[in-house]
Amino acid sequence: MDLGDAVKVDFLCGVAQHLDPGTVFGQFRDAVARSGRKMILNLCNPVTADWGLGTKPEQNAGYNYVWGPTTGDSWRTDTDIAFGTAYPGEFQYVMRNMDDNAAHPEANGPGHWNDPDYLLPMRQVQPGNGTGYELNEEESTTQFVMWAEMASPLVIGSDPRTLPQSMVDTLRNPEIIAVDQDRLGIQGVRVDTTTGGDVYSKVLSGRGQ
Repeated sequence: MDLGDAVKVDFLCGVAQHLDPGTVFGQFRDAVARSGRKMILNLCNPVTADWGLGTKPEQNAGYNYVWGPTTGDSWRTDTDIAFGTAYPGEFQYVMRNMDDNAAHPEANGPGHWNDPDYLLPMRQVQPGNGTGYELNEEESTTQFVMWAEMASPLVIGSDPRTLPQSMVDTLRNPEIIAVDQDRLGIQGVRVDTTTGGDVYSKVLSGRGQ
């Protein structure tokens, strides 16, 4: 099936212009519709109050769920997990983004998806930033499984050519992908929280396979 183009639109320049992301992304949505060309539209507003830019609540990522389902195919629910240069110790931000993505599962569903940011399997730390990986293999696998549980877009932000075969095999695991791609498109929800961690539950189609 031809899915057409994939377009990602970032709001960062809109902050300096004091724009409302829901409004300007709506204008971009309308422009895409007028083009007559099929496109997957990912809307990226990663701004949070932690950035210290003095943004209004409706300009921040935590508000994206309000306009996202009627505007794009997916929209960011948090700030960036990491940036272009890989640093060690990023797993704490994976956990942060999962926690924040859990806030509005009702916004998620077929054709409109909460996006907690890219998968970052085993990006090698660049010289001068330390050694090893940004996320090790266990952490990378955990992120992949968590994103599948949340029915999130699975977009790989690493260079697949640099990954060990075991990591590639995990990313191609048909059972994990099937959980993410289940036709109901229901986001897994947090059903319990203890000092030991969180418990998530996800409703799937079929008969419990």
